[in-house]
Amino acid sequence: MTTKVIRTKVGDHFVHTTVMVTTETIEVDFNDIVEAVQVDPDECFGETPWDMCDGYDHTATSINRMDAHRYEMESARGYCWHGGDRERVIITMAEHVDTDLFKWYRDQGASKQVAAEMVALSLRKRLDQLTHWYEHGWQWWYVHGQYRGYEDSVGGIDDYGYARDSVREEIAMNITAALEDDDYIVTNKPVVPNEDPGRRAFLKHNRNLFSWIN
Repeated sequence: MTTKVIRTKVGDHFVHTTVMVTTETIEVDFNDIVEAVQVDPDECFGETPWDMCDGYDHTATSINRMDAHRYEMESARGYCWHGGDRERVIITMAEHVDTDLFKWYRDQGASKQVAAEMVALSLRKRLDQLTHWYEHGWQWWYVHGQYRGYEDSVGGIDDYGYARDSVREEIAMNITAALEDDDYIVTNKPVVPNEDPGRRAFLKHNRNLFSWIN
C-alpha cells in the first residue's frame, strides 16, 4: 500500500488530497475464501424446527408420571421430558400427516402394505426427532463470509454439520462467482462433475424411494 498526495490549486489556496493506493494479486485461492466463511449460532432465528419442516404437525400433551405408568406410556415413542419446562409430555402426530404420506406412496406405485410400512417407519423417525428436540432443544446456524469486499450469507440452518460442510462451500462458491464476474481468477475450485446434478438427484430419489434403510 502506498500513499500519494495530489495538490490542486483552487483560487489562492492549495487543496491537498491524499490517495491511498493498494495492489492485490489477480489470482485468489478458493481455500482462502472457504477459510473466510464462518458458522455461528443464529440468534435472530426463533422458529421451532417443527414449524419450519414439513411432516411434523403434532400436539404435545402434558401428562404426569402416574398416568404415564398406568397406561404404559413411559416406554412409548413420543413420551419425553420437555427440556425447557422439565415436564413430561406425550407427543401425538397429526392424523392428516400420515394420511397424506400414505396417499403419496400409493401414488408413487407402492402397494398398500408397502405404503403402510413406509408410513410407520417415517412415523417412528419423526417421533424420535421430535422427542430429541423436546428433550435437548435445537440450534439454528448462520453461515456468512466476506472476502475482498465480496460477501454472502444465509441463516436458519438446523444442522451444524451441513452448515459447516455443504453450506459453507456454497457461500464460498457464491463469493467466487462474484469475484470472477469482476475478472479475478479463482484457483483450486472444487471439481464439478459434468453430469447434471438434478438428474443424479432424480435417479437417486427413484432408487431409494421404497428403501427401508433411508
